Amino acid sequence: MRCHLVSFKSLFLPFLLVIAIGTALDASAKKMERPVAPLQGEVSWKAAKENPENPSDVTLNTEFPDRQWWVQFSDEHLTRYIDQALSENHQLQIAQARITEARASTRSAISRLFPTIQFGPSFIRQKTSANQFPTFGGGGVSSFGSFVLKPFNIWTVPLQATYEADFLLKNWDNVRATRRQAEAIELDYKTAMIALITDVSSTYFNLMASDKLIQLQKDYVDYSELDLEAEKARQSEGLASQEAVVIKEGILADARAALQDYYRLQAIYENQMAILIARPPELAQDLPRSDLDRFEVPGAVNAGVPSELITRRPDVVSAEKMLESSRINVLIARKNFLPTFNLTGSYGYASTQLNTLFDKDSKTWSYSATGIQGLFEGGAKVAGLKASKARYQQQLHQYQQVILNSLLEVDNAISSLKTHKNAYKEYQATNASLEQQLGFQQARLEEGVVAASDLYPTQIQIVQSQQGLVQAKLLGLVDSLELYKALGGGF
Repeated sequence: MRCHLVSFKSLFLPFLLVIAIGTALDASAKKMERPVAPLQGEVSWKAAKENPENPSDVTLNTEFPDRQWWVQFSDEHLTRYIDQALSENHQLQIAQARITEARASTRSAISRLFPTIQFGPSFIRQKTSANQFPTFGGGGVSSFGSFVLKPFNIWTVPLQATYEADFLLKNWDNVRATRRQAEAIELDYKTAMIALITDVSSTYFNLMASDKLIQLQKDYVDYSELDLEAEKARQSEGLASQEAVVIKEGILADARAALQDYYRLQAIYENQMAILIARPPELAQDLPRSDLDRFEVPGAVNAGVPSELITRRPDVVSAEKMLESSRINVLIARKNFLPTFNLTGSYGYASTQLNTLFDKDSKTWSYSATGIQGLFEGGAKVAGLKASKARYQQQLHQYQQVILNSLLEVDNAISSLKTHKNAYKEYQATNASLEQQLGFQQARLEEGVVAASDLYPTQIQIVQSQQGLVQAKLLGLVDSLELYKALGGGF
């Protein structure tokens, strides 16, 4: 077998030419990136300024989102649960995998900006019919007929390059649209992160509240039992009616049923926390937590929170990115009506003998440029353009709705926090008044003026007031979490 050295210039010049053209077009496309032409219904939203007459006491954190916002609660258990959820929660891992997928899709779109080069050596053994060639001078095959009657080999060693000349920047627009989608998915991950932090914190507060409510409900049951026994004693002495005893029996039964319901809620929150931190529910009962009494309801937020905060919410920015991607896709659908241009090149060797494959005379090459303009496709391109415009309109309204929902969530969180803060103060005042009342009764008890059973109704009222205090504190803490979420991950 003979093998001849081939000069680098003669072998790769055609392919370098195609690659150079593709690279130049790609560079020009990047330089020509421009704002997308406006479409009907395009929205331009600008955040309102803060009201100077009623300034907000919210200080926006520049980090987005603030991943240490919960440290203000100074609770090591809460911090550990949030850190564990951020590293192991399956839903967050799914969102992370979507980012990887989106980035891969972007790289795939970028690859269309460059030529594709293929190396495809082949071997063919073939026998050609002698009757397929014309005969000359009275019958029989021509002078090469004896050759074609025999089987022969064809060896080829080609390099092939193909490039779609992106003169209209359609492929580059596709890259831009794909990038916007990838950016939106990355922002969706931040949204999922904020939601996860909120869910873990809310579950933790509910879990502590259920512990406290169970403790108070046990006291409620104990006082109700003592009150019932006292009522039965008075009934036996003729000082109370049977109806009064039945009423207190019903109160005791309701108290015991409520205690079981609190146990049910405690188990639900334990299981929910276990799932959030990627643990099986059977390990939920071993979750340590603090006492709710060490927490205080955050202060209410004034009206006039700067609406610039909405622009940093990841779901708002994500919707904006998707809107931009949809708008670019409309341009791509329009460009589909225009022709496409393909450049192809091939260079290599072909021979019927392996030992002459790399001879100088075995060289083979070809270049071609093709322009394709569709004439009739059954209305597919028109339908594609209409579909792209419809998707843009959907995304436009989705973007507007996300903004409205964001403003609504902020207003609701601020209003709820203010309301529950006031309710918490009211329950504190009520509880203090009942405690003072009980103190007076205990003083009269020591003086022998009243019996111990006379204190039971007040003690039951105090327990009920403390339960209301726990509920108001829980709602206030959850409101602060909702405000954290509504403000885009911190304040």
